[in-house]
Amino acid sequence: SRDVGFTAVDTQSSARIDIPLKEDPRSVVGVTEAVIRTQAQTSALDVARNVSNVRTSAGSEELGAPRYLIRGFPQDSFLLNGLPSGSTRIPITDIERIDVIKGPTTEFGGPSFRGGAINAITKAPTATPIQRAEVFYGSRFFRTLAFDFGGPVQDLEGVTYRLNVSGNTANYALGGTRSPHEALISPVVAWQGVD
Repeated sequence: SRDVGFTAVDTQSSARIDIPLKEDPRSVVGVTEAVIRTQAQTSALDVARNVSNVRTSAGSEELGAPRYLIRGFPQDSFLLNGLPSGSTRIPITDIERIDVIKGPTTEFGGPSFRGGAINAITKAPTATPIQRAEVFYGSRFFRTLAFDFGGPVQDLEGVTYRLNVSGNTANYALGGTRSPHEALISPVVAWQGVD
């Protein structure tokens, strides 16, 4: 990540080109991993509430799946690394940053999300070694165990990796699911050649 603390610096994953946020003609607000960890967020929708004009609905047995509104327009799906995702249930343990894009999103591959979209950016390989274990507890007896590993691969110049593994369970989940159990295995490898 090239973010600096609580400041999102560029729009590489939300604009598909590497430009500073101040040069992006769209209104894009980035919520960095530092903000997510400081606030101990457990949901991508909760993270998006850091941005103005974003309202979230947690969903319930009667209301259905979680939804969000940007500038008053309802949505029920996300962008994941700039590509449409059919769900808002992206594990927070694999998210490095959330970009809230206000306005048209047609360049992401088809029909525009009305009012804007939330783009979840997953954790990328890193040259800095990472070895992290986390435990989350919450309401509805929600509990998560997560591991995050990353760094350079020894004896392979320019190769880095990131591995996120997590599992969670609860007595009752948003959207009416009873006794949900979810697991995540997210391996990523990157190679940047010298030539």
